[in-house]
Amino acid sequence: MTTLSKYQQVAKRGLELKIPEGVRLDMEMYCSNEEENVSKHGCSTSFCFAGFLALEDGYPEEYISSDGTFNYTLYSSNLIGYSSYGDQWDFLFSECWPNSLEALRKRCAHVLEHGDCPHWSTWDEWGII
Repeated sequence: MTTLSKYQQVAKRGLELKIPEGVRLDMEMYCSNEEENVSKHGCSTSFCFAGFLALEDGYPEEYISSDGTFNYTLYSSNLIGYSSYGDQWDFLFSECWPNSLEALRKRCAHVLEHGDCPHWSTWDEWGII
């Protein structure tokens, strides 16, 4: 049995996302660890995948600053094991992707199957905007 990398484990979570009835997950939702700020733009990731993962993980305290702000970039980078300045992070979390669960799952399926993202030069074929 093959052990999944951290990157593949996050991709698997993307494939298994369960969106609650009546919720339209996008960059405007699940972006804050404070309920009153939940509708404010906070994490800048496409489909707010990092924000939804943070919600599922209970907004781990080590990523909350003294002013109560959640650091989605550091959280998501540590979660996948890659810097937010790299292609791997961009392939799953970049705000340049469409707000689409189908598009996210397509990217996640690729990562799960191949262990990495495709070369950035092919991303226009994946629907990057």
